[in-house]
Amino acid sequence: AVKYLLKAQYEDGSWEALWGLCFTYGTCFVVEGLTMYGMNKDHEVIQRACAYLWSKQKDDGGWGEAQESALARKYIQAESSVVDQTAWAILALLNGGYAEDPRLLKAVNWLIDQQLEDGDWPVQPMSGLFYKTTMISYRNYKRYFSLLALKKYREKLNAKIA
Repeated sequence: AVKYLLKAQYEDGSWEALWGLCFTYGTCFVVEGLTMYGMNKDHEVIQRACAYLWSKQKDDGGWGEAQESALARKYIQAESSVVDQTAWAILALLNGGYAEDPRLLKAVNWLIDQQLEDGDWPVQPMSGLFYKTTMISYRNYKRYFSLLALKKYREKLNAKIA
């Protein structure tokens, strides 16, 4: 599986996904898998993946990939940052060793700022995908991945982020 993943990495450092939009999601979960396998932040593959994600960070600190990326099979920037996609990028960059990077703090702060008074996050564009052809609304993506990213960020820094 690792050999396949290494071969499947695009020249820009990303991986394409079938189940979520598209290059952000794929890159997040491959980085997670490879770091669980034992690759660390110093491995060229992880460095390229993280450089790719940093290159897609929006000025507000978040990430946003347009749904059109799936059909175009290339990254297309969305107009606005998206909660679950930002959480995916945070997770990948944490796995890539960037917990103390100020750009990651900006992303975490953006994610926290999106949280509503009742603790939820606002309705988001669909980020679920079925074989690159059908968008799926996973209503809990915004909750699950955001909470996971904030939890892991806090654990990595062993500090309060409130």
